[in-house]
Amino acid sequence: MILYQNRKPKVILDPGHGGHDPGAIGIDGLKEKDVVLNVCELLKVKLEEVGFEVKLTRTKDVYIKLDGRTILAQGHDALLSVHCNAFGSDKAQGIETIHGYGLDGSKALATHVQKSMMKKFPENKDRGVKASPSPGYPRNLHMVRRAPCPSALAELEFITHPEWGKKLSEASYKESCVVALYEGIYEYFIEIGSQEITNPTEQYEAYKALGYYDEEKGICKLKEDLWK
Repeated sequence: MILYQNRKPKVILDPGHGGHDPGAIGIDGLKEKDVVLNVCELLKVKLEEVGFEVKLTRTKDVYIKLDGRTILAQGHDALLSVHCNAFGSDKAQGIETIHGYGLDGSKALATHVQKSMMKKFPENKDRGVKASPSPGYPRNLHMVRRAPCPSALAELEFITHPEWGKKLSEASYKESCVVALYEGIYEYFIEIGSQEITNPTEQYEAYKALGYYDEEKGICKLKEDLWK
């Protein structure tokens, strides 16, 4: 389990696009909006297993305006927006992570996510960590420029690439993305001073002290339906 400032760390995940906005269209009609929602749903479960409190900006195929997404991020310790990259040429490939300016922690979060992704996928091209906007990345991304907490935007791969676009449709590849993103987020919270508790007895005592223990049921509230 992990605690930040003597409580559960609060993370919001943003699956890009949705509803009438499919995002990029890849190999065999694969839609970016579907890939990233699946990844964020799995990532939410994995983070909750170690004590994170996690919210998604969307939990189904709906479109939410960008301002609405950043409003939902208020009160959280970090935001990760998840996307697939795309380009007119099918030769473009690689993994990159974007951060904005102004909030301490955004660059560190992006750096940990990128490092973890490249550790998991060493055969993919490393496009690096980029600031938005900057000479090397002129796009002004709302989700990292307007977020009220440290934020990063992960581009998993190019959905338009013949090989990697096909991989993004495979459950095993998406599960590997989930593991990499999870490890990047986890390492970021360790860097900023979170407490890692691995001993079961100490976990029990910590949860009980914080009110996360259900006396009636006799269990720690680790499942989503028990979180209050």
